[in-house]
Amino acid sequence: MTECNIWDRSNARRLSLTRRDFSAAAAVGFGSFCAGCAVNPATGDQQFMLMSADEERRIGAAEHPKILKEFGGAYEDPNLSGYIAAIGGRLAAASELPDMRFTITVLNSPIVNAMALPGGYVYVTRGLLALAQNEAEVAGVIGHEIGHVVARHTAARLSRSQLTQLGLIGLAVLGSTTGLPAGTGRLANTLASLHLQGFSREQEFEADTLGVRYMSRVGYDPKAMATFLSQLRAHSGLRAKIAGRPAGSVDQFDIMATHPRTIERIRRAADAAGPKPPHARNLYRKAYQSAIDGMVFGDDPNVGVIRGREFSHRALRFRFTVPGGVRLINRPTAVIAQNERLQSTIVFDMDTRRSGGALSRYITRDWVKRRLNNLEGFTVNGLQAATGWFAMDTKKGRIVARLIAIRAERTQIFRFLFISPPNLTQRLSRPFRRTTYSFRRLTSQEAESITPLRLRVQKYGRQSLKDLVRRMQVESHAEGWFELLNGFTAGKRRSLGETVRLVV
Repeated sequence: MTECNIWDRSNARRLSLTRRDFSAAAAVGFGSFCAGCAVNPATGDQQFMLMSADEERRIGAAEHPKILKEFGGAYEDPNLSGYIAAIGGRLAAASELPDMRFTITVLNSPIVNAMALPGGYVYVTRGLLALAQNEAEVAGVIGHEIGHVVARHTAARLSRSQLTQLGLIGLAVLGSTTGLPAGTGRLANTLASLHLQGFSREQEFEADTLGVRYMSRVGYDPKAMATFLSQLRAHSGLRAKIAGRPAGSVDQFDIMATHPRTIERIRRAADAAGPKPPHARNLYRKAYQSAIDGMVFGDDPNVGVIRGREFSHRALRFRFTVPGGVRLINRPTAVIAQNERLQSTIVFDMDTRRSGGALSRYITRDWVKRRLNNLEGFTVNGLQAATGWFAMDTKKGRIVARLIAIRAERTQIFRFLFISPPNLTQRLSRPFRRTTYSFRRLTSQEAESITPLRLRVQKYGRQSLKDLVRRMQVESHAEGWFELLNGFTAGKRRSLGETVRLVV
């Protein structure tokens, strides 16, 4: 066990302790506080830690299935999965914990993101892989996430949270015996229930530094971490343009929301990582292009496909259409359609619990458990359905919610939730009604005809760029997607004979 002297100025700096940490430590006693000191495997610095490595592994193993469920499961392509896992394996072997077992998973999601769980679980989405121009850029992402694991950042966050809880509990006890204000205990309970959101700026910088270090050791050009960040920014800009949002905005599920890095920070990380070995210059573009050739692009039909205003699901065999002016978002547990201008939202999901009897009873007994206005039954394209509505006050004001339940089978109840402000409810009633009656089951033949778009790599040849853009099967902004997927910048063009990526 490493002895920790909190009064040593250098140690206090290394521990990065806040005033809150010292206050909490005082409440629970310095003895227990010092017992939680450990050495950061990546830096050799001392850090406060209340969680063992075994506990980290248990947490990671417990959360792993939840991540898979949230992001559409693992992408079922053994060749691509093995290729990405091999990249992660080489980086992990170059880390300060070379014997640690890492699980590298490609998630079957078009969302552009990457993440890590304690215990060695690292994830990249196929949406992210579609943007990367070479193997080195992917290595930069995976190296960054491995850095979070090796430096035990999640464990440090949880330890600080536990310390705060312990300190607040101690404060509550003191309040009961020393005459502190009566509300102190309640405040303690409230604050203790809060979870830390995201890694700190210092932890993100440390993960960047470690990622660059591991890349260099393996032989990748560490500059690729910065070039990929440019790709991420270009992607966020294109998505914002498509959605009609401000150019600098990012989607809540986008990697730029969870990893708010700058090129300057990455440059600082490269400097902090030290000089790069002479051999650290490889990008491996050709091998990477070959690995992603044929990868599903955008939605997977087995988890639902968005085509314009239409949503179809091959496995569950249904289809519906939303009103114009909405933004459709396909999540593993629900489909969300938002109209920001009219402040309205449609949420579509499914309940697989066995349910018999009247659907009106299901809505008030199993779904919302409250009385509804105008509760009634009807049919939608031959399927039993029921509806009702209620109004309620929220933090953003009063809303009207209309619920639609449609029974397809005894274990399949499809649900629409239409939300609108009271002053627009009448105006939106007709578009909401059209959406409801657009829901229908698909025949087996119709379901099988729903095929995914794929990323294809081909030689540039003698085709003009306009001809190549014309082949892009995206819904809109074909030129923007073509330039993004091929890493084009202003005025940059590929040489004849080089490969380009198309969505077909």
